[in-house]
Order: sequence, then C-alpha cells, then structure tokens
Amino acid sequence: MNSRLFDTAKASRIGNRRTNQDRCVAIQSQHYALLALGDGMGGHPKGELAAQIFVDTCESFFFKASKPIANPRHFLSKMIIHAHDEITAYGFDQEPAIDPRTTGVVALIQGRKAYWAHVGDSRFYLIRGANVQTRTLDHSYVEHLKREGMISEADQQKHPQRHYVTRCLGGSFSAPGVTLGDAVLLEHDDVLFLCSDGLWGHIDEEEMVAAFQSELSLHEALTNLVREAELAAFPDSDNVTAVALRWKGHKKPAQDAAAKTRAGQQTGIPRDLAEKDRLHKAIEELTSVIDQFETKGRK
Repeated sequence: MNSRLFDTAKASRIGNRRTNQDRCVAIQSQHYALLALGDGMGGHPKGELAAQIFVDTCESFFFKASKPIANPRHFLSKMIIHAHDEITAYGFDQEPAIDPRTTGVVALIQGRKAYWAHVGDSRFYLIRGANVQTRTLDHSYVEHLKREGMISEADQQKHPQRHYVTRCLGGSFSAPGVTLGDAVLLEHDDVLFLCSDGLWGHIDEEEMVAAFQSELSLHEALTNLVREAELAAFPDSDNVTAVALRWKGHKKPAQDAAAKTRAGQQTGIPRDLAEKDRLHKAIEELTSVIDQFETKGRK
C-alpha cells in the first residue's frame, strides 16, 4: 500500500512448522495507519485463532474510531484489553473449554506522531537513519534475567526458556498489563517495524537497519529479512512474520533546499540564482510555520 505520507508492507513465512500461527495487519485511513501483529502461542490450543482475534479486534477498533483519536494511548490499551477479553471468551465457549493465547504488538500513526503498545515478546522497533531509536522490552523470563544482569544478550538467544513469556493475551480472565510507549514525533524515512520472535531471534539489529537503509523498496527489504530469518534457523525455524511502515512526510528544510539546489544546477540555472531561490523559499516556509503556530495557539 502507498500513500503520500507513508508506505506499508507485511510478510510472513511458515518456517519449519505445520501451521502458521502468526497474524499481522497494516491498515490505513487517510492520514492514519495502524500496524498490528500477533504470535499465537503453540503450547496452547488454537493459538492461530487467538492471533486472528487480536488483529481482527485491532482492525475493527481502528475503523470504528472517530479521528483524530483523542487519547491514542488509552485507545491502544483499551483495544488490547478488549482483544484479550474476546480471546478468553472464545476459549470459554468451546466444548471442552480451552485457553488459546497470543502475544500482541501494535503501532498507531496519527499526524506526525507514532504510538505503540505490546503484551508478550513480539517487538516494535523504531529505526531512524543508521540506528534503532527504540524498541520494546519483552515480557519474558529471559528478558527479566538480562535486565537483572544475570545473563548476557548472547545468552538470551540460547537460553532453554527463551520462549517463555510472562504476559500474553488470553489464558486468564484477568487482563494483562499493557506496556505503552511514549509518543514519538516522526522524521522523514523513519521505519516502524513490528515482528515476531521468529525474526528477531535470528536477525540482529545491525542487519535490520542495513536492510531498511538499502536501495530496496520497503516490501523487498521486509521480504528479505523474513526469508533470511527463516533460513538462519533451519531446520527448526519458527513462524516468521513482520509488518513495517516507512514515514515519507516532513522532510527537513535543509533536505528540501539541497534537493532544489541540485535540481537547479542540473537544469542549467546559475548557482547564485538557485541559492537566492533557496533562501526565499526557506523564508516563506519559516513564515508559514510561524503563522500556523500562532493560529494553533489561539484555539
């Protein structure tokens, strides 16, 4: 999917499993977008349905919400807890009753801001330039051990209980604690990246950054990462799923000016005239920003 402000892409592979219990969705409405990913827990029945209920709930909440969403963090928390309740109710209604479970991670883009929330060990990354700006901390036993300094990050990848999560959706009538990220103002070419542990468990952050910094399209970069994670874990690959958004809006004035200067030089416009044009444009943009700021301040 494409829009003026962002591109989105998603990819999923079954790995060396009989079924794919991961689910993901990338949806948009005008200048808004929602990314969601659930990793159904294979140690419990119907994990794939738990993950499907999660992404379906996210999609339903997003399309029904009045926009702009007044309180995005509350919206995300309410949405995830509602998905938990739906999963629990589904399991209770079966004969005999079952307890399907899934992880859940979601990101909301509204205006220039991104918000995210998660339960479990599916991750959210914000990649800016050549760095991972931020990522979620897993609700898992090994993440707890690492944060306590008891194991290293390398140990975390090999620990026998690395798949044990301390929070999930479903499996209990009590709602899980939802971790909410602080809102971030997006910059041009930022990438929001959600993935299941089948990917981050076998692809390090440097590889992720390199993929999104390449000349490949967002879809091609994401497809390659998913394929590489599957191959890296062969012959015991888990399901591998990822969904991403690249923010295309809000180029910095310096970037715009440089592009205009290059364009002027390429079309034969003298350098000094191009510089004067750049200066006038910059002044016009600054005046426009000041006017918008003053207008907002009066509301």
